[in-house]
Amino acid sequence: MNKFIRILIFILSLNNVKAQNNLVLNSSFEENIVCPALTNLPFNNGKILYCSNPNGGSPDYFNSCFNIQFQSFSIPSNFLGYQLARTGTAYIGLGIWEKDYILSEYVQIKISEDLKQNHHYSFKCYLSRAEMSRYATANFGVHFSIDSVYYAPFEILPLVPQIVNSPNNFLADTIDWISFTGTFLASGGEQFIVLGNFNDSTQSVDTSYQYYGSNNHRDGAYYYIDDVSLIDLDSTLAVNENEAMAQVKVFPNPASSVLNIKCNASFKQFSITDIKGNLLHQNSINKQEQMQIDITELPSGFYIISFLSKQGYITREKFVKM
Repeated sequence: MNKFIRILIFILSLNNVKAQNNLVLNSSFEENIVCPALTNLPFNNGKILYCSNPNGGSPDYFNSCFNIQFQSFSIPSNFLGYQLARTGTAYIGLGIWEKDYILSEYVQIKISEDLKQNHHYSFKCYLSRAEMSRYATANFGVHFSIDSVYYAPFEILPLVPQIVNSPNNFLADTIDWISFTGTFLASGGEQFIVLGNFNDSTQSVDTSYQYYGSNNHRDGAYYYIDDVSLIDLDSTLAVNENEAMAQVKVFPNPASSVLNIKCNASFKQFSITDIKGNLLHQNSINKQEQMQIDITELPSGFYIISFLSKQGYITREKFVKM
């Protein structure tokens, strides 16, 4: 059974859940038609579901399914550094800036529904600077569009981002994933998100870059990107679900034998799945305030624990079994 089918079965198994409020399709880049290969550029060939390349650049796709003999596009080790996926077994990579010429790579992602006019939306994604990248940048933004876009030249897209990073917030961390967030007011009908550097290429001096790497590293700013989300803040469903999320605390995390759960709201069921969507444990919740779950039988790794409320809303928390 391929990865896409496993993910689809997992999603369908939650058909009693009313809330799925992340509007970004394939938000952690797990769904693909083929693994990356040295002779294959998945973005240019439509091999990553709901994702595309909006200019003449060559964004990269990293996945642990890449042939281990050649680790160019593998996870966690690849040709630009070492980084575990924040979620699942895949992420993408973008060259945001190069020292000697003007360019930027982008990713364009489909949204699951048209955005509503005058609704406020919360955007979030996670970035990590590749170790083999000598520079860090603050130039990063998000553009929302009604139609998909494509410009043949390999250069800065002539688009105005609705969400931009602070010019003093250099995205320099190579160890942890950096959270990038923002909100915007939708005009209505937007269906696509474009991520990348939209800085005006005509500027003669650009101070939004800082030198970090060594002489043998790439002469530019390159980033891994994972876990893209967009939530309708004016949706009653989103408000109810976000309120439910605030009512659960999972600790310790990481855990070795026992997972403590503190609930400040009414939940009727919990379930534990692995990152591939396989259901490992499920049980009803009787005691609402605090409980303990024995996880000694789980192999070491990443897991998701989900809580189903009596109103039909679901909240998920990630945890690590040591």
